[in-house]
Amino acid sequence: MDDADPAVIAQEIAAIDDIDLWGLAEVNQANLAGRLEQAAEQGEGADFAHVLGQSGSGMRLLAIYDADRFELLGSSEIDAINTTGNARAPLVLDLRDRASGLRFLFMVNHLYRSREEERHQQARLLAAWAATQTLPVLAVGDYNFDWETQGGATDHDLGYDLMTTGGVWQWIKPAILTTTQCSGWPCRYNSVLDFIFAAGAARTWPAASAIVVRPGDFPDDTTTSDHRPVMAWFWPPAQLP
Repeated sequence: MDDADPAVIAQEIAAIDDIDLWGLAEVNQANLAGRLEQAAEQGEGADFAHVLGQSGSGMRLLAIYDADRFELLGSSEIDAINTTGNARAPLVLDLRDRASGLRFLFMVNHLYRSREEERHQQARLLAAWAATQTLPVLAVGDYNFDWETQGGATDHDLGYDLMTTGGVWQWIKPAILTTTQCSGWPCRYNSVLDFIFAAGAARTWPAASAIVVRPGDFPDDTTTSDHRPVMAWFWPPAQLP
C-alpha cells in the first residue's frame, strides 16, 4: 500500500468480512497500523490487535489478528532472512486459539523484487527455517514468484521451487488464477506474485483460497493498491466436526 490512500485501503479491508488474520506489506506509516486494525474489526463483533514489523524502514510488514479468538504468545522478526539488512525480515506471530488450544505460527513475508539472487536466497532460508519448526505455520505475502496464470507449473520464478523443495511448504493454490499485481496498463505481468503457504502440520489441513477481484480494481490509481487481496480458509482438525 506504499502508493495508495490509507483511507481507501481501510475501506476495502472493512468491506471484507469473516477474516481472523490479515497480513499486509509496504505499510509506510507506523501510525497507520491502528487505523487498519480498526478497519479489520468493522462488522466482526470482535476486538482485533496488530503487530508491526520494525525492519524495512518505511516499507514495513503488518499482521492483524482477532484478539478475541487468538492469544498472542509472542512475535519476532527473522533477521537472517533479511539477507541484505535493507529489506523486510519475515514477521512471525505465535498464536493460540483460545477455544481449541491450537497453537500455530502466522508469518508475513515480502521477498525481494529487484534482486533475484537475494530473493532466491530468501526462499532457501524460508525452506530451511520451516523444516525446523514444530508448530503448524501459515505464511502470507508478496513472494514475487511470478507464477504465470497459464502454464505456471513450468513458467515461474525459481524462488518458488527453492522454497517448496522437499514439500516443506504447501501452496494453498486458488482454484482460479488471475494476476495479483498490475503495473501500468495493460498489466505488465499476467502472473501470481502473492501467495499463501502452509508448513508443518498445517500442510494437511483442509484449505481453500481465492484471489479477490473487484470491479475496476485494475489498473490501480493513486488511491488504490496495485495488488489484489488473496484469501484462504483453513479447517484444522481441532475444528472439524
